Amino acid sequence: YRSTLLCLQARLGPEDPDTLRTACNLAALLAALGHTTEAEKLYRRSAKGLETHLGSKHLDTLYCQSKLAQVLKTRGYAQEAEQLLQRVVRGMKEKLGAQHPDTLCNCAALASVMEVLGRAQEAEPVQIKALEGFKAKLGETHPDTVESAMGLASIYSARGKHEMAEPLLQQVLEWRERKLGHLHPDTLTTLERSAETSMVLGRLKQAEQYHLKIIQLRQSSLGPDHLETLQAMSNLAYMYKMLGQLDKAEPLYRRVLTSHETHLGPSHNVTAASMANLAGLLKEKGRHGEAEVLYRRALESREARHGRLHHDTLQSVNDLAGLLRLKGQFDEAQILYERALAGRKALHGEDHVEIYRVKNNHALLLKDRDDKSRFDHQKAEQLYREARAGGSAKLGLDHPDTLTFEHNLAALLGPSSDEAQQLFLHVVAGREKRLGKESPDTLRSVSNLACLLEYKGDIQTAKQMQYRAYNGLLKRLGEDHSETLTCMNNLATLLITLQLFEEAEPLCRRALRKREEMLGPEHRDTLTSVNNLAYLLKAKKMYADAEHYYRRALEGFERTLGPEHGDTLHTIFGLATLLEVMGRFADAEPLTRQALEGFRAKLGADHPDTLRSVLHFGAMLQAKKRFTEATEVCEEVHERFQQEFGLDHPDTVMAEEYLANIFEEDGRLDEAMKYRHHVLEARERVFGPLHSDTLNALDRLAHLQLANGDLESAEGNTRMALSRRREKLGSDHVETLRSKRKLAECLKLQESNRKLEEAHQLLQGTKSECQELLGGDNSETIKCMQSLADVLASMGELHKAEEEYQKVYKLLEKTAGKDHASTIEVVHDLAALKQSAAVSPDSQERNTRRHSYRLEVGVNMSQLNDPKT
Repeated sequence: YRSTLLCLQARLGPEDPDTLRTACNLAALLAALGHTTEAEKLYRRSAKGLETHLGSKHLDTLYCQSKLAQVLKTRGYAQEAEQLLQRVVRGMKEKLGAQHPDTLCNCAALASVMEVLGRAQEAEPVQIKALEGFKAKLGETHPDTVESAMGLASIYSARGKHEMAEPLLQQVLEWRERKLGHLHPDTLTTLERSAETSMVLGRLKQAEQYHLKIIQLRQSSLGPDHLETLQAMSNLAYMYKMLGQLDKAEPLYRRVLTSHETHLGPSHNVTAASMANLAGLLKEKGRHGEAEVLYRRALESREARHGRLHHDTLQSVNDLAGLLRLKGQFDEAQILYERALAGRKALHGEDHVEIYRVKNNHALLLKDRDDKSRFDHQKAEQLYREARAGGSAKLGLDHPDTLTFEHNLAALLGPSSDEAQQLFLHVVAGREKRLGKESPDTLRSVSNLACLLEYKGDIQTAKQMQYRAYNGLLKRLGEDHSETLTCMNNLATLLITLQLFEEAEPLCRRALRKREEMLGPEHRDTLTSVNNLAYLLKAKKMYADAEHYYRRALEGFERTLGPEHGDTLHTIFGLATLLEVMGRFADAEPLTRQALEGFRAKLGADHPDTLRSVLHFGAMLQAKKRFTEATEVCEEVHERFQQEFGLDHPDTVMAEEYLANIFEEDGRLDEAMKYRHHVLEARERVFGPLHSDTLNALDRLAHLQLANGDLESAEGNTRMALSRRREKLGSDHVETLRSKRKLAECLKLQESNRKLEEAHQLLQGTKSECQELLGGDNSETIKCMQSLADVLASMGELHKAEEEYQKVYKLLEKTAGKDHASTIEVVHDLAALKQSAAVSPDSQERNTRRHSYRLEVGVNMSQLNDPKT
């Protein structure tokens, strides 16, 4: 071809139609050999020359433009390819008619390009019309008809209509096996597409059988080490990798790499591709050191073979940068991404799909490095927006790459952004339409959207979506896949928020166990699971266990990510809130300050994480009786949360609860009462009447009403809390028993013989239940006994009251020590009781009642230190 072309150029001139036709033929051969850059240049020159000399509607011009469009599609210039094919189709309809096979072939090619551009919905009727034309003109079994059927199956898959694609693929497979034989490349290609469709539909065994059949056919006809056989093995390994079956994939990838190194040599491009495949698998398994060695070998091999500006070389640069990003080697990763971007621009120009992919990955680096000195939120956002805009223009709004860019932009903007919610909604809708509702990519977006809705307070919708994502990923990818484990963590966190601990705990522990096995104890994902388990245990009031896991997560994050990383700061904050709940304010204060300063430096003063830290700092000020400063701090946070999220958002309500605590302790009971009422109403609206946060709010309102002298309202709310806890938890749950004790304490204050008798009966039964359920020296059992002693004293049963106080004293001396405040309080109670017993009967009643009221104040003060409060 080259010799003929040179002769024709010399004899007829470079612009002669015969010379240009020969250039087209050479371009077709080059394209078939994979030399698409040179093929594109020849096609462009030929198409321009033929249009000049023969006209834009000449068939030779149209055929050359059609071939050029196919090469442009291969090289990623799908938008230009579509424009060319639109002209070709119009020209051929005019010259040959709408039903001519050549016209139909270009219609089918146009539909294929529209699919690549993400416009599968528009492509579908074009391909259907082409297929019907082929059937009418050429018959059901003509190769062009079969090829069009394959194209339609591809469009169905792109639109998520996998059930419609499957029978078409089956028909094509049967025809090609019958006409071309089992070993023909087109037959094997159809088998591969059938395997992909079966995997998407969840027919994993069938998909595996298809791949194994391809391997068997390749081995029997070509041998075990032929390139096509090894490619079939790689395809099966890739399927296992996508399903999370990494241990099945690894030996296949290693077998392929060993054969390529033996027969092709370590520097061959195919060997480099095998290295990259195995490295990608090892990266998924958390074996980053081994993966890095292979990625660097692949890069060196491709640089030596192709130079620095080849597509494959730049792909290796991108792969290595992605791994270094995960390892936290951000500086080298930054250099590599910048090199990849510059290389793509030199190779493709400013407006190419590969440019947008590199920008997306570069933005991921800027987001992940989490270092204020280098983390440029605006730069990352700009890169994501450029990638999204370019992808939308070149590929279409619903193209998988465009949707990926949108997904990452939404994640960067964060859950407080309204734009992020709209982006996630579009990504979910786009992936459902293009990939199907059960696609792993679709389900991953559903899970992320659920996280955003949870943050915004739409808890029930978030729960439905999170379960949908988890069950779908479990079915499609299996329990061991990283995407399933991430979704498992998201679901567990949501269930903890909903206080569904029995559902959440198995998920937390399973995710931690799997990640420890697959990734090691100090992988970032493993430490995230450790942190989530600590959060669960804190919610369950298993404080000692929670502290252990928080400290383990903190030590791991500090060692692997550094003390200023966002994950480290969130863990510090979690540990500080735990210590605060435990009443260890001195231990909590330095951690609260560290988290607050870290968030403020990293995220700014107005970020929700910073504001939550400010609230806890307000609690520290309250503990030091600096009420004015604490009020100013918490009121400012409350105002910001209310402006950003609204009145009923959990963060706004949490700020109101902090303010109520401050006002109550400072004696500003009317102001505290207003906030207590709103907190209860908001939590009933958002979480429902049986949620533990709602019940806690009811307890706190009753406690405040008691302190304010509104005994009737306090009793009503305490009875309501007890009734709801019985309904939710049962009569023998520790929270229900605590509610019984609080109701008895409330009844005792009302100085009514009937109320005292009810309180006495209630505490007698509760004491027995606590001893049986919790043990005799449990703190709740001791509190119940102390309350019983108070009631007996108020009833005038002084001897029985003294016996009960003596038991309480011995238990507190044993469990808390002689010098503990609770032990000393009981000593005072005993002294007051003995004094009451020594006076005359008339004064005894008055002293008993005064003693009763004094004891009740003491009980209420101790409630303020209750971890729950």
